[in-house]
Amino acid sequence: MGRSPITYINNGFSIESMSTRGQAAAEYLILLAVVLVVVLIGVVLLGGIFNTGNAAAESESKSYWGGPIRPFGVMEWTQINDTLYLRVVNRFTEQLIMRKVIVGNVTANLGAGWSWRPGGDKSVSIPGLPPCVVGQYDSFIYNLTFEYDSFDLPSQREIGAKPIAGSCSFT
Repeated sequence: MGRSPITYINNGFSIESMSTRGQAAAEYLILLAVVLVVVLIGVVLLGGIFNTGNAAAESESKSYWGGPIRPFGVMEWTQINDTLYLRVVNRFTEQLIMRKVIVGNVTANLGAGWSWRPGGDKSVSIPGLPPCVVGQYDSFIYNLTFEYDSFDLPSQREIGAKPIAGSCSFT
């Protein structure tokens, strides 16, 4: 039999194959749009996760330095401008004499030393760190080391296995 004018058009393509191609192109564009939306959502979520990196480091610091670490623990800390403020506790069973606190590459010499009774806490300030600047430098992370003497052993060091991290305070 001959060709039906309803089934075929000028080029020899059937109407059914042209509508199938159009449907496939529309499905492809819809699928592409869905993939782009999923990628955009992923970028936004990952951006949020990356921004919480400082919060995670701060939480890890609090667990480590506020936990049972000995001989010195750090109960609280904050940085204002270029000064880091620490509240340090002696968790050792004997009196200790702290000689130095080293934060990053800044050393605070405590002269003849500060004497700490067991369980006692003291506030220490370490100036000379990179200053906090809103929007540029609003969090910190530093390695922390204490140099101290005990009754029977002079010149000891406590080097933190975890850095101290937190958010700057702006007043």
